[in-house]
Amino acid sequence: MFKKYGDTPALVLHGGPGAIGSARSLARELGAIEVLNYGSSIQEQLDEIHDAVEEMKIEEPIIIGHSWGAWLAVLYAAQYPVKKVVLIGCGAFDEKYLGQMQKRRMGKLSEKEQAKADEYFQQLNSGKLKELSEFNRLMSKMDAYEMISHDDLDCFDFEGHGKLMNEIRPMRKSGQLLEKAKAISCQLILFHGLDDPHPVEGIVEPFDKAGIVYKLLTFEKCGHTPWHEKHAKEAFMKMLKNELEIE
Repeated sequence: MFKKYGDTPALVLHGGPGAIGSARSLARELGAIEVLNYGSSIQEQLDEIHDAVEEMKIEEPIIIGHSWGAWLAVLYAAQYPVKKVVLIGCGAFDEKYLGQMQKRRMGKLSEKEQAKADEYFQQLNSGKLKELSEFNRLMSKMDAYEMISHDDLDCFDFEGHGKLMNEIRPMRKSGQLLEKAKAISCQLILFHGLDDPHPVEGIVEPFDKAGIVYKLLTFEKCGHTPWHEKHAKEAFMKMLKNELEIE
């Protein structure tokens, strides 16, 4: 399933996985296509993207992925012809950076909030998260520098989230995810907030070691979702539209 907001031949993939609608305002601003990605396996989600490409008759789409969607964009571009891949707030390609991410996240919370966040993460991993709005509030605090807006979710697919993370983790651990990035033949562009708890080193260091060519654009005073960040939104949107050749 997908939603079309204009004539830009680009597909926007949301985060989570399972946070359906989380990149909607970005797709709207770009006049692009928002892929909803309800699939509960990686291949199902890749098939959803490809169905949208074929239905819209786009020969070489631009694939824009945020967070989970960034990994998905890599996997799609390794399998299908793509004009350009844009990764926003991408996760690390080596699990050794996970401790750094968690330390950064928890460092933004009080002790009481840290305990609550641990509880929510355990619930999320078991598919039984009870307080989605409070979890989203803590996640925003952990992942952002200074947010000025947010996207309302259509829903959060807890079951799909668990299945997809259980599928991607072994791919990252084995190096398969990085190998997929090496298979990309088109231009690869990274947008990353320097205050994103997902360390940019977790992308560029594995990429450099693997000999992957990329363009990196970073933003100060910016967390995980640049188009919602007070100090980065204007520059981020200007640079992104420039890369996409949108007026």
